[in-house]
Amino acid sequence: MLRFDVELKPGKLDYSTLYNQLSEHPSGEFVDVGPLDLGFPTPPRMQIPMLSVSLDGELFGKMWFEMPSVEQVRQRTLSGVFVLDFPEGGQHRITMAVDEMDRDRLDLTMVKSIAIRPDSRRLAEIAPKAGLTPDVPWIFLGGRSVDALRRQRDAAHREQWDGLLRTVDGWLETGAIPFRGMPVLSTAAFAALLDESDHYLQRLIALLEDRRARDAFLERQGKLMFLDDDEVLFAEKNRWLMGHGWNDYGFAWILLDYCCVYQWLGGRLPAELTAWIREKLLYYGRELYRFCLFQRQYSGAQGFYEAHQSVPQLTVTALGATFYRECADAPRWLRFGVGRIEEALEITPCDGKADYMSWGTVWFSQSTELLRDFAGRDEWQRPYFRNLPTALWRTHYLRSVVDRQEIADYYRSALAAFCASHLDDPIARWYYHFHRKTARPGGETPVSFLHYLWHTVEPGTPPGPEQEMSYLLSDTSQALLQTNYHTPRFAIRLQCGPTLGKEGSYKLESYANAASGNAFAYGGFEALVNGFPVIADIATMGYGRYFRNANALCVDSDGYYLEGMYLVGKTENTVSATIRECVLGPEWCYVDGITTLAYRPELDIALARRQWLFDVAAEWALVADTIESGQEHDYHLHLHASEGIEAVAPGHFRFQGGNMPMLCKNPFVPDGLIGTLEVHCLADVPLDYSIGPANMVYAYIFHVTKVKGGGTLTSDLRGGVKPPSVTRLVCQAPRAARAQFLTLISPHPVTYQRDGQALTISTPLGSRRVELDAAGLRMGNQDANIAR
Repeated sequence: MLRFDVELKPGKLDYSTLYNQLSEHPSGEFVDVGPLDLGFPTPPRMQIPMLSVSLDGELFGKMWFEMPSVEQVRQRTLSGVFVLDFPEGGQHRITMAVDEMDRDRLDLTMVKSIAIRPDSRRLAEIAPKAGLTPDVPWIFLGGRSVDALRRQRDAAHREQWDGLLRTVDGWLETGAIPFRGMPVLSTAAFAALLDESDHYLQRLIALLEDRRARDAFLERQGKLMFLDDDEVLFAEKNRWLMGHGWNDYGFAWILLDYCCVYQWLGGRLPAELTAWIREKLLYYGRELYRFCLFQRQYSGAQGFYEAHQSVPQLTVTALGATFYRECADAPRWLRFGVGRIEEALEITPCDGKADYMSWGTVWFSQSTELLRDFAGRDEWQRPYFRNLPTALWRTHYLRSVVDRQEIADYYRSALAAFCASHLDDPIARWYYHFHRKTARPGGETPVSFLHYLWHTVEPGTPPGPEQEMSYLLSDTSQALLQTNYHTPRFAIRLQCGPTLGKEGSYKLESYANAASGNAFAYGGFEALVNGFPVIADIATMGYGRYFRNANALCVDSDGYYLEGMYLVGKTENTVSATIRECVLGPEWCYVDGITTLAYRPELDIALARRQWLFDVAAEWALVADTIESGQEHDYHLHLHASEGIEAVAPGHFRFQGGNMPMLCKNPFVPDGLIGTLEVHCLADVPLDYSIGPANMVYAYIFHVTKVKGGGTLTSDLRGGVKPPSVTRLVCQAPRAARAQFLTLISPHPVTYQRDGQALTISTPLGSRRVELDAAGLRMGNQDANIAR
């Protein structure tokens, strides 16, 4: 495997073509947003340019140039990487051409260099375990025979089985997929596998025979990524576009479904139907393998436990394992896929916390189960998996922030079942059953074959007192500071460091710089009441890293190193925030975060520090921001309420939390207020305060982005509505070389008294005195002075 690194000359490409105009909320004005990878015009095109690469006269793929790093944006250059496979050696002819759609902005004279070197990715050594019988159903079944699965169904899994049949019946009758990525075809195949009456087998055969008659192997109902209902999945016009066609989750999901159908039911299907499925899987499997190999930074890099490539890599590996004796190419697919799993395992965060607990982790866990089923390899003793259950139940109340609660609960319930059944953790079993009871009150989470296979009836053991304690996810630099479980329950969620873990942030090769994170990773925090954000971080909802939309301290207009970036290519400044000290106690908690490197170098920031002091008993939090520069600047502290902000008195505000659809919408909680927080903003000098809406461009994945096409505002790509306004408080200090802001937060009436360096804070639940000087709170290594 040879890697080709393409670099453009600085300043030659018209960089404005990397941006697209999207509508800003609430103004409705069009703003340039980018750099973007995927464009929104009709017909669809990539926002970044592509190079067509042919090998020995055959078009191998169209290379997407990588998302530019911060440095590349300033230099106005781009780079790209593709990989070609030469398993037989010899001489080969490689041809590169500018894609036809990009010839108005790119030509080969802009190329500065093309460096060729062996690809660092390796093919893993793997062999089937002793006793594996590939001609009987085995894939993803955890070593259980069909008879054993039926006995399990009758003895302990009847509720899951009934739910699975309702899922299958609904899909067979309507064709509607409950959630994007739900494996409905393979779940129907699983029902046919276990159903002794052959009722589901015959219904599935009828469906597949109809598809075969129409040659509709890739048929799906409803929107898939950005494809409309009537668009062909593998059409030439969109085949090479990210998010369109076949080269994202959607295509891989379809192949994974068929892989299960073939492996589980191949011997029971009509011979012509089995041959048709086999032929299509081998054809499209080769295409998917070549895509994962070729589009290196997007789909073939390390760290796929988190990113887009989770499903394509799982599918390549599953196809390789299924056909390793039937197809000469399949062993190479298998070795390639296993190599990516092994690389990902080496950089998984030790604390078990992926950035999206309710998404890619499910597919990554399924990948490791595939290794176990095929080769007998157990990867579940690694720290990542040992700590995954704790990370999962610790973030339970945040599940609705990740996405719509229904889809978050669907994936989270599958992951909770995996932890409960496979990781031998009694608390994981407790959480699984706890989640099943709380996920969708009044409704039912659809059941897939994964839910059934990973279900366990063992009740587990509750966490006990630790459930009420604060917790640090040290590798991913996140802390949850919380009070005991009584009303109003108060908590602070914060992060000050890389979202993917420290090792991953240095080693991850990423198309879209997942390691750099978003605004929240640079000292961001949320204050929650009863599990819902009241002081809410909304930067992750914006189509770009605008720190004005975070609960952040901005310098001049924004000031951050990643200011305004949407997707960022690999940059040297991946770790630009860190937790220096964390003390979690039964009475108080303290976190010391350093964010100095998060700001642009030309601002000459000598120190940027954010400290959190959390009083567990009296239920208040104090956030201290201290910043120093070699120059004078304007400093603005931005805080956001998910519903509204009331000015009670100068420096005293009441933040209201609402059940906001785009932030923390819970379909089972009535619209309206969900909690309030008293907020006092203090400083050594008088501050100016302003309250108003937060302007941002929302991402298409949150159903609200509208794009400008032909000079007009087009309809929403995902059919959603504009979000409600989020209210923002801005506290401004006089222009100076340094500033210090103190934010005092409590769900109770809170008062304070300052006497020199002593600050006494009181709520109806108690008082505490802390020391404060020009460097911040005097805690930890600074001879802490904390007293009642």
